[in-house]
Amino acid sequence: SRRGIPFRPEYVRHSSLQSPKAGELLDYFRGLPEPPTAVFALYDPLALSFISAMKERGLRVPGDMSVMGFGNIELAAHASPALTTLDEPLEEIGKKGAKLLLDRIEGYRHADPPRYVVLQAELVQRDSCAAATPQSS
Repeated sequence: SRRGIPFRPEYVRHSSLQSPKAGELLDYFRGLPEPPTAVFALYDPLALSFISAMKERGLRVPGDMSVMGFGNIELAAHASPALTTLDEPLEEIGKKGAKLLLDRIEGYRHADPPRYVVLQAELVQRDSCAAATPQSS
């Protein structure tokens, strides 16, 4: 656990873009004995659906729970609250992917091990995240 935050498998869930599913996910989290103080969605549209589900239930973002997405879609900046997100380096992803593909085509050897490329995403801080507040027991 980094920074003293333990891994909690019950906090890891899969969902779709559909708002009812985001609502079910929110209800699941809120029903846990120790609900999370923040949610990180793997893509911005899911994070935005999650925020909508929170608003439908009268919950505040980030007051009751922080929400963060991934992708930095244009709508993220115009949402209410504006969505904190990670910006993907799409141009770099395209260039690296094309280079890997061309390298593979030009010198393909079946025994070559797979190559892994790590790219840096940039945090775009907006209004949907705040410091966690102590939870009453």
